[in-house]
Amino acid sequence: MPKSLPVTLFCILLSVCAPLVFAAEPSLVSEIAGYSGSDQAVVRSGLHQHRGSVLALARQGTSDAFFSAGEDGFISLHDPLGNSHIWQISDMPIKMIAVHPDGNLIASYETDGFSVHRLSLWSWKDKKRLYAKRFREAITSVSWSAKGTYVMIGNTSLDGITVLTGETGKPKKIFDTSPGPVSLSHTGAKETSVITFGPLGAIRYTEISNGKQRAVYQGPAHISSPSLFDNNRRITGFSGTHVLSIDATSGKVVQEFPTTKAIMATGSFDNQPMWFSPSGEDWQLCREDKTSAPFATTDYEAITTALAMESKIVFGSETGRLYEIPKPLDTQFQDTVLTPTVLTDAKIVPIDDIVSNGNTLYLLSRGSVFSVAGPSQSPTLVFSGITANRFRMIEDAFLFWSWDSAGDVLMTSLQGDNPKVLYTAQEGIRSLTLFGRQIACVEGTSRAVVFSPSLTKPFVYEGAGLQDAVLVSIESLIVSKSSTSRSPHPLLHIHTRTRETVPLPVQGELSFGLQPSPQNPHELLVFLVQAEGQSRTELVRIKIEGDDITSTTVDKKAVYPDEDLKALLFVENNAVLTNLGKGSLVEIDLRTLRQYPLERGYALPLKPEVLGSYMASLNYDGSLSWYRRSSRSLISTGYLSEDTFWIEE
Repeated sequence: MPKSLPVTLFCILLSVCAPLVFAAEPSLVSEIAGYSGSDQAVVRSGLHQHRGSVLALARQGTSDAFFSAGEDGFISLHDPLGNSHIWQISDMPIKMIAVHPDGNLIASYETDGFSVHRLSLWSWKDKKRLYAKRFREAITSVSWSAKGTYVMIGNTSLDGITVLTGETGKPKKIFDTSPGPVSLSHTGAKETSVITFGPLGAIRYTEISNGKQRAVYQGPAHISSPSLFDNNRRITGFSGTHVLSIDATSGKVVQEFPTTKAIMATGSFDNQPMWFSPSGEDWQLCREDKTSAPFATTDYEAITTALAMESKIVFGSETGRLYEIPKPLDTQFQDTVLTPTVLTDAKIVPIDDIVSNGNTLYLLSRGSVFSVAGPSQSPTLVFSGITANRFRMIEDAFLFWSWDSAGDVLMTSLQGDNPKVLYTAQEGIRSLTLFGRQIACVEGTSRAVVFSPSLTKPFVYEGAGLQDAVLVSIESLIVSKSSTSRSPHPLLHIHTRTRETVPLPVQGELSFGLQPSPQNPHELLVFLVQAEGQSRTELVRIKIEGDDITSTTVDKKAVYPDEDLKALLFVENNAVLTNLGKGSLVEIDLRTLRQYPLERGYALPLKPEVLGSYMASLNYDGSLSWYRRSSRSLISTGYLSEDTFWIEE
């Protein structure tokens, strides 16, 4: 392949995966020398609970197994035997999931809550994304037709609903006229008609074969979390002050029950609405005008979502826990005592950062530094007491800083001795690079700073939308940033002595991930986001010819046909490791542009490091995956448990 031709990098990233991590007996459970505070490790049914809120629950077919999805971008399958099977599909929160009747295909709504609204379809068995669709407006409901022929996506656009052919994602036109915004859609068993209900209160029945509207009824507006019940004859939901029971064939409110808050827990087979409502710090299960006795969740955490089954109710919390309660009998409902069973309570202690000296991998977690030489070995505590969540090595020392808050840049020995504050940041440091013993960093998005252990006064450049800062010589600083009308170039060359600032002749809306080449400091690798036409993210190599900025050359190495603002870039000799494409790690040979995909564990990769014959990847959930360098194959994934043990699978 010619060097000038960039690789399109997207298909391969979506399908490379290792077997799912099951809740089986781990291959290694070991005490961490100098750190453990427990006599025995507790290995629970799931690898770990969701980090952050549980946002969605969905049943797998008609079985008692169910899926959970959360703020952490993970989907977990929980079976009746108490096992959890987990897989991260996104670096964004998953607000909704809908499971195909066959129990395998999962439609998920992932969003950053602002500008990104994505519907993706996954094969759970293969751990493979089949397709993804971007929406301009927020998605308000996701459901499958009764036979699984169609995925129906309600949204806040003028059309109100998008219908896709399930496995292919091809649009299917069903409605002659727009039903308006849709927050509930459901087909009959034969898929001949569909009922829709939305925030405006209209209940519509539409023929799927010809798009004709069969009937329309006006019901109450602004109903949240609507669902069908009583064998699909009624609709329930929360109005803001009441839980309502609405006749689906007339729109009339049949019953209403006052409540200050409702987490709906009603199944299609229930003959009356059920919901959770807060009672002080406790919660109650409610049915019509009856309530259970108040019950407490762990640490009095809030309930965020619930799923009703015939004999039980499963619910999730704001801290990621899952609970289960038996469904009370009608005659025993009032004041019945409920004792929730915690289903997932195995939370990991996240690793904040990793760094390697080529022979040893160092881990930073909650202010403690650990060392480990390879897989199937327990980390050893080196020292503790650091107030930072990022670090790297500078010759024979460590540098520590925080990415999310103001604080000191601290240098210590490799044993944690001789601490020295080199600089105090006014905001969190989003990136930091080295040029010998000189340090360049970006605070927040408005300050690029250069300092060193010997400099008494740091160099400071202030601007807008700054991303990274890299020194290419003692007095030459390259800054990546977003383009603006006043500063339309995404890369700047700044002379730190004269303060002369010159834009590099590079075009793009945003540059980020700036890294120097190990062979030549005047060669840089960086991501460029291009917005002309279809948005895309390019991996490019930039060569700066000494002081002649105008002769700077740009060479594209890979292209992802969408924005990927969280892509990582790790440079090693003539190769880069990247997760561009929001999937597994891929190694790209910069000379041949050949791609070498790596297997991935259950969690998405966040940062790789290389040591000897191994490669390690810090993952989004704070776990650590080990790879065999020569074959690029996954060896194992490990994590720190709350009871201070190292557990590796």
